[in-house]
Amino acid sequence: MLEVLSTQPGLQVYTANFLPDGLDGKAGAVYGKHCGICLETQGCPDAPNQPEFPSVVLRPGEKYEQTTEYRFPSVRKRETKRIQVKTWQMFS
Repeated sequence: MLEVLSTQPGLQVYTANFLPDGLDGKAGAVYGKHCGICLETQGCPDAPNQPEFPSVVLRPGEKYEQTTEYRFPSVRKRETKRIQVKTWQMFS
């Protein structure tokens, strides 16, 4: 399970559906279609055109600051399969 907590009201999901096969990754890994996902917190889509949405306009001199936290509150092991855990880093 993954929890995403943010001061932003929206979440954009990017997938690797259109990556070409055979991209080189870390430690000899090879990536291709459907090999990744990115969860990016952001303002509401189309906010500049929707007055009822929170504003996404940043005026000169204003400071932009947001916080996003990714939590893994529980990990359940499957009874019938062995799970291999890999170490990775998340950047916010």
